[in-house]
Amino acid sequence: MYKICLLLFSFLFSSSCFCITTSQSSCFFTPPPNWDFADPKILAPRVKVAFIGKTKQALAPSVILAIEEIKVDLPEYLKAVQAIYEKTRKTSWRSMGLIKTQAGPAHLLQIDTETKYGPLRKLQLIFIKENKAYILTTTALKKEFSSHLEAFRKTLSSFTCTCDLYASLPKELKADLECLEASLLKKWNALLVKKTSFEELFNQTEFQKIYWLPLQKKVLEDCQKLGAYWQMIVLRSIREQLHASYLK
Repeated sequence: MYKICLLLFSFLFSSSCFCITTSQSSCFFTPPPNWDFADPKILAPRVKVAFIGKTKQALAPSVILAIEEIKVDLPEYLKAVQAIYEKTRKTSWRSMGLIKTQAGPAHLLQIDTETKYGPLRKLQLIFIKENKAYILTTTALKKEFSSHLEAFRKTLSSFTCTCDLYASLPKELKADLECLEASLLKKWNALLVKKTSFEELFNQTEFQKIYWLPLQKKVLEDCQKLGAYWQMIVLRSIREQLHASYLK
């Protein structure tokens, strides 16, 4: 089971909004098993999530998802990215062609960089959808990169964009989650008649014990194959739905 630590809940209760079913796509990936969330407080603004692996080396392997708003097509965006790498000192790159992902074909780059820790290698996936560039980057020291290559390829191939976060679940599990979510939303709407703060309503003992915690347990224990990032998005999106209902 993924280590669901306090950092997950730092992401979970951040201001970003995702929806279970929406007209806009939510994108996610499955990180390597047993990798930990990076502290969200240290991430760059465009970075949505990062995972850190285990190592005895000075620099740990990582997987990072960044999203950038763009107004150009894939070829123009790639030209801009490649121009940046060509101007970066002690850095070389090459195109690896297309990689098949759950979201469709994406472009793959290999980037090598000299650092104070030694040579570094990255595999960087670039996927364009709805005027957004999704950049999924796997990184490790070059001397240990081969030991992570299979896990990195699985992570890159798992990249998914969907309007239905439950779409990848088995039919029975999807039905169970939809039932739990429907019961939770029904109870929540009944609670809204009370004139109190959102946090007080959300943390009400009965609501937590009978509705929220069982759903959370289902997501964390029965949906591990989709990864910790997917679990985080689902739980956060449900909480955002509750908050949106509260504000109406």
